[in-house]
Amino acid sequence: MAVGQIISDKNVRIVRGLHQTVFFISLVLLFLGNALFDKKMLLFFFLANVGFLVFYRDRDLFKSSLNWIGLLALITWCASSILWSQFPDSTRIGALEQAAVLLAGLIGGYAARYIDWELVLKNALIAVVVVNLLYMIIRPGDALSAYGVRSLYGTKNGFGLVNCYVVIILLFSQSRRWIDLVFALIAASLLVFTQSKTAIAITVILSFVLSLKTYWLGVGRVNFVKDSYFIFVFFSVVLVLLSVMLLLNYSKELLDYLFLNLAEDAFTGRGRLWIEMLRSAEHRLDFGLGYNAVWGMGDWNQVLQTSLGRNDPLWADKLAASDGGYVDVVVAIGFYGLVILIFALLQVFMNSIRSKSINVAFFAVIILIFHNLTETTFLMGSNLSWFFFLIVAGVVAGRDVVRERNEQET
Repeated sequence: MAVGQIISDKNVRIVRGLHQTVFFISLVLLFLGNALFDKKMLLFFFLANVGFLVFYRDRDLFKSSLNWIGLLALITWCASSILWSQFPDSTRIGALEQAAVLLAGLIGGYAARYIDWELVLKNALIAVVVVNLLYMIIRPGDALSAYGVRSLYGTKNGFGLVNCYVVIILLFSQSRRWIDLVFALIAASLLVFTQSKTAIAITVILSFVLSLKTYWLGVGRVNFVKDSYFIFVFFSVVLVLLSVMLLLNYSKELLDYLFLNLAEDAFTGRGRLWIEMLRSAEHRLDFGLGYNAVWGMGDWNQVLQTSLGRNDPLWADKLAASDGGYVDVVVAIGFYGLVILIFALLQVFMNSIRSKSINVAFFAVIILIFHNLTETTFLMGSNLSWFFFLIVAGVVAGRDVVRERNEQET
């Protein structure tokens, strides 16, 4: 082998090791929360991955970006809402920040195809569990509460969600190791102690679904019979289009049904908040009040304009969302925005089905869909569920570089 080739291979290994380190640290900070993965870290993550793609001489980015049409259309719609937003300055700032988050997540995930990203992800999750265990030992008073274990997170639901990710990914990702099983068991125990009903329910449901998939179809990608994938895509698109048509044509009837039948104490009191938020924007729900123009507006916070805000302004002022992702999406960017979001989710889901990382990718999509029933994470900056979904959307957008490299070496 030529000396130049040896030096080149050594440089590739060094850069790949640096890439894995950057990805590992970023994931650890993302899953630890507490704003550790802040704007500066987001910028570093984006620039580092752009640099890695330049070094790898990637030529498929533009072609692969066609798999992001739904997400790009979504952020374009958010930015377009400045035209009818009740607070255009806030919408402009929010749209720019979300565009940065979107690009960072997609580019970071796309570049991760050049490394064994699932292995790095599993090691990062194990590190997160270790940090939380140490925190609970060192500061038990802060980590424990009467409502459940919260560790270094602000709420038990936050810690429960992280443990949900750990359990599912360590159990159902590729090349499972004995240490993965050990920490999956530890995370499952911590999940129970959090007493987070949402996280426990999601973990149980997705574990059952992925177990059936693994039993019948294996751990890796789904190998469709000839033309069956396109038939599956066709019927999925038709089903979504029918749902969208019903949503747009009968939105008023749907709202009336919710106003009349949704109990105020439903979902631990969220029902009343959802009704108030939808009523406050009832006549503008086709387009919404404007992206980033609903929450976090100080005295102009939308919830303060409702009876909840007038009766208990000190409580309402502390709210950052309505704890219902679909409600917040409709209020902010309207039913049309919700339709675009559904298309984006469907596109990533379709890409995930034929990916080698189907289990992790499927989990990232489904947990985002389910978690937003009782929490708000759609389009919420570098929030864990949303940003991890963007990383996965980047990973499944193109060819599996690691697999191709391994096949060439063998």
